[in-house]
Amino acid sequence: MKKSHCGSCLDRVCISGGKMDTDYCPMNIHPEVFERAESIYKEDPQTRRMAKHAAMVETSGYIRWPRLRDIIAFSRWMDYQRLAVVFCPDLWSQAHKTVRILKEHAFSVSSRVCPSKAG
Repeated sequence: MKKSHCGSCLDRVCISGGKMDTDYCPMNIHPEVFERAESIYKEDPQTRRMAKHAAMVETSGYIRWPRLRDIIAFSRWMDYQRLAVVFCPDLWSQAHKTVRILKEHAFSVSSRVCPSKAG
């Protein structure tokens, strides 16, 4: 099986919908994956909507926004009202802060420490 090597590519034509004429471009190695993804976007309005709003978050705040702001913006654009936070025990303090911030932004929040660590 051939391996993709996107990290070696400087042209990045895939970002604008093109593909490289190389034997390491995933669009050449696994065209069926991209064809299936395209058909899912066409067939499933919820998946298409999620992809659209994810792209909007990336366009609006990529690198400039902290990840939590990305999540808040995406969740609002998707009309989500309830969110869940699942975390490792070592991140209890950060989870507490995250839940507080999400609640301050009017989300209903459930949280759970990772089940494999909670017995």
